[in-house]
Amino acid sequence: MKNNKCWECEVEGEEIEHHHPVPRSRGGTKTLPLCSACHSKAHHRNKNMNMSKLAKEGIHRKKLLAEARGEKFKWGNLTEEARMKGRGVVAANAATFNADIRKTCRELRLAGYDTVGALAERLNEIGVTTRRGIPFSYHNLYRVLATISFERGQQ
Repeated sequence: MKNNKCWECEVEGEEIEHHHPVPRSRGGTKTLPLCSACHSKAHHRNKNMNMSKLAKEGIHRKKLLAEARGEKFKWGNLTEEARMKGRGVVAANAATFNADIRKTCRELRLAGYDTVGALAERLNEIGVTTRRGIPFSYHNLYRVLATISFERGQQ
């Protein structure tokens, strides 16, 4: 039977999380049932329990284990081929986004918005944002529009 009662405050009926009193990065295996409020408090009580420090300890431990087995510790699991494929996807997404923005800007120029600043203001007014979801500035729109001449120069 699942324990649905917080070990710390004894609240029942809330979603229970399982906390490692001894972090896994330090070899801990047992858990305590805690509500989310108590679980948050548990990770902030002691300065040595912050997530960054625990992650570093876990990585260091794995590195030591790999060295003890005579293996080289590897960061991550991506091969160079996967990294290159990922970069290609990012570049393709950027090119598609830039093409869409350039098309919208051509339409806005026909409507009378003739400067980069005016185009950026209008894009922001109609709710069009950059790929990162922030409003357009003169400079980032200029970079998107400048890729037209760069792409044409390569053809």
